[in-house]
Amino acid sequence: NERLRRFAWSWPWGTGAYRDRVRARFARVLGRNLECGLPVYESIQTAAAVTGDPRTIDGAEQVTQLVRSGSQFAPALGDAGLFGDGDRMQLVSAERSGTLAETFEKLSAFYDDRSQRGVRRLVFVVTGLLSAVVAVYIAINVVTGMRDAIFGPMEMLEKEMPHLMR
Repeated sequence: NERLRRFAWSWPWGTGAYRDRVRARFARVLGRNLECGLPVYESIQTAAAVTGDPRTIDGAEQVTQLVRSGSQFAPALGDAGLFGDGDRMQLVSAERSGTLAETFEKLSAFYDDRSQRGVRRLVFVVTGLLSAVVAVYIAINVVTGMRDAIFGPMEMLEKEMPHLMR
């Protein structure tokens, strides 16, 4: 399970919905933790633990190390890869303006929506492939049935004929 989750972060096709779902959950919990007044270190560790994703947990540990060594919180989140590259500007401006909790809620909604769209696309593709497989299977059975219906009696007659008459 852990290998598969790590693989989902490195594979470019079909795993975006998983990554978006993890990011949505992480952002939602992190925003709520900060809004409730939990310390930054505890907030980020808890948010990562809730996702159950090993890469996110490792990234949260990396953020904790970066913040302890003097880095700012928002750039550390971007450097750890917990959010997309395009989110870095939002996070930095939210940290400076004091609206991190609201920004995390918005990012959560964004990633949640993107995850749902990805799942819908994946279901659409899988449904199309399964429908195509079923259609091919049915077509093969119809053709085989017609061939048996047409050539079956001929084959039986050939078997019944004496060897010399053929």
